[in-house]
Amino acid sequence: MQALGYTVGAVLAGGYAYGTGYLIYHDVTDPDQSLNYGVTEFTVNGLAVFVAGGGFGSAIAHEQYGTATALAPFAILHTTLMVHGGWRMYAERDGFRAPANAMAWLGGAAFTTNALIWTSQLGERHGRGFGIAEAAVNAPIAIGLGYRAYDRFESWHGGAGFLYGGMAAISAAFAIHGLRTAISPAPPRIDVNGMDLTPTIVDDGKEVAPGLGLLGTW
Repeated sequence: MQALGYTVGAVLAGGYAYGTGYLIYHDVTDPDQSLNYGVTEFTVNGLAVFVAGGGFGSAIAHEQYGTATALAPFAILHTTLMVHGGWRMYAERDGFRAPANAMAWLGGAAFTTNALIWTSQLGERHGRGFGIAEAAVNAPIAIGLGYRAYDRFESWHGGAGFLYGGMAAISAAFAIHGLRTAISPAPPRIDVNGMDLTPTIVDDGKEVAPGLGLLGTW
């Protein structure tokens, strides 16, 4: 499961770096961007501002100033790109029309949002209900994207096939994680005078037995 988590993280990080770099490069070098470009830039960065800005606000609220400092540049960067996209939309407003690939972008934004939500929860302790929900949401997505990948490879559209295949792999990883959590949920912690007692297994090299793990400030 840890390898799956790293794989998901690497795919998301690579996509984020490519997409952000693409927008910055074209903002700097291309003065004649289209309305569709502005819509794309505004939408994608609006989502990023929501994630980074929300994380920044939460970190400040919980006095996690190191996390807030790390998130601040991302919030500022994507706010700048979002404003530029909005300005481009305004400048090219006379040519406004629904882009031909609007549904593809909408689906991509929904997929990315779903992936970010579940990725943000990978490091937390979850019960059986969370695992069932994670599997129920992501398994159909993985099946649908897997079929799309198969269909594209069958029609010799390899680029689209690899894209859909990678997205299907990410959703499948979440579905597997959800099934694992549903089958073996994290045991609840028992709070005792500010310390956490967690049911665990102890082993002396010969026998195993149930025990308690103690967490706290020492």
